Amino acid sequence: MRTGSNELWRMGVAALSAAAVPLSILLVPAESWAQGCAMCATYLSSGADPRAEAFKISIMFLMAMPFLVVACAGGWIAWMYRRSRLNRPELRVLQAESEGVS
Repeated sequence: MRTGSNELWRMGVAALSAAAVPLSILLVPAESWAQGCAMCATYLSSGADPRAEAFKISIMFLMAMPFLVVACAGGWIAWMYRRSRLNRPELRVLQAESEGVS
């Protein structure tokens, strides 16, 4: 009887500790998630500053580069596939296959 209650207690502690992390994340104020780094808070808070515009453009540039690299590689692969497809000879079908004889 003692081992069953001990095992049940351990399962309860495990469930409570597994639920503690998401609950603690929910208790963090929303403002603290939006603070960002000191550089972002300094430059992006003032909208009239030309450095803020430059900073925003550089962020967009850095975010777009991985997509551009993958798109160029995919486009090159598709172009190479289509180009090699034009030079391939047509497949010849055997007469027995075309007549339906197996």
